[in-house]
Amino acid sequence: MAVVNLFATPVTLVESEGTFLEFRFTLDAPPPPEGITVTVAGNVPQSLTQLDLFALEFTGGSGAPVGDTDFSGFSFTITSQTATVRAPILLMASPKHRRP
Repeated sequence: MAVVNLFATPVTLVESEGTFLEFRFTLDAPPPPEGITVTVAGNVPQSLTQLDLFALEFTGGSGAPVGDTDFSGFSFTITSQTATVRAPILLMASPKHRRP
């Protein structure tokens, strides 16, 4: 079975710069034809809601990542030796445009 490595960049997301968070998966061998499903789990509930999930980009997988029930992690089936999941930080409305 292939060994999966995970890299996440950048360390800091900056809303005003529209920073993308990228998860990059590399395998040391080709995955089996059905792929390898990996789960990335966070420890902060709803942390993925800080990302624009409607602008999600992904490569090297057999479909979109699937979020967990509290939006702190996701599962992704990798079908290539290199796969990525990218999402920009969610741009929040400035205080003067927010509704009370």
